[in-house]
Amino acid sequence: HAQSATGTLEDSYYLTALYVQLQRASDMQSAARAGIEKFGKRTDLTGADLFRLGRLYQFAGNAGLSASSYRKAIEAMAAEKDPNPILYALALTTDAGTDIQARQYGDAARKLEQAETINPKAPPPAFQMALVELGAGRYAEARERFARVRDEATATEAQYGADVAAHLQKCGGKLEALPDGKPFQEMSNDEVQNSLGAAATAYGEAKGATSPDPAKVQQTEAVFFSLAAEWMLRGNSLREVSLSGNYAPLIRQ
Repeated sequence: HAQSATGTLEDSYYLTALYVQLQRASDMQSAARAGIEKFGKRTDLTGADLFRLGRLYQFAGNAGLSASSYRKAIEAMAAEKDPNPILYALALTTDAGTDIQARQYGDAARKLEQAETINPKAPPPAFQMALVELGAGRYAEARERFARVRDEATATEAQYGADVAAHLQKCGGKLEALPDGKPFQEMSNDEVQNSLGAAATAYGEAKGATSPDPAKVQQTEAVFFSLAAEWMLRGNSLREVSLSGNYAPLIRQ
C-alpha cells in the first residue's frame, strides 16, 4: 500500500521502519528512496509528516536533508494548534543531537528541555540532559541533572560528571583550548586523553606542593576539569580513563 498511488507518507515511513526492524537493509533503502521521491518535494506537509520525511532521509543515509527536515518539522509543529507530542519531542531530541555534534550545547539543552516538557512521560535520557548542561556551561543545572540519573549504566559516570561541574563552577568555567592555545575541538581523542593525564599530574602537583600557589592551583584545576568535561562530551567514560590513569581521586575528592 505504501508504494501505491494512494499510499501516504506515513505508510512509507512505517514500511521503511518495518524493514529496519527486520534488518532488510536493501529493502529499507529502496522503501526510503521511494518515499523521498514521492514526498520529498511536497510543500504542504504537516509537522508530523516532515518528521517522518526526516526519518526517511536518515534511513537513506542523507544526514544533511534529514537534519533539515527535522528542523522544519519543529518549526511546523510549533505553529500547529495540537501537534503530536511524541513526534514533536522526538524531532526536538533528534535536532538536539545535531546541535551536540556542532558543539552548540546551549541550543541542544534548550531543545531537550522543551522535549521533556512536551512529552514528560518519555523524557530524553537524564544523563544526556546533564551532559548538554555541562557543555553549555550551566554548571548548577548540570549538577542537578547528574544527581537525577538513576540508570545503572550511567549512574556512576554521572557522579563524576557532577564533580566536574562543581569544579568548573568553582574555577570560572570550561576552557576551550590548552594553555598553548590549541583548541580542544581540533584535538583527537588520543590527544585529549594524553593531555588529560598530563593535566592531572600538573593539578596534583600544584595541590600537593608544600606551599600551594592558589593561582597555579586554580589554573591547573581549570585545565584538568575542562579536559575532563571535553572527554565526557565526546561520549567517553571519565571513570574508566581516570581509574586507568590513577587520577580518579583528584576528581572524586
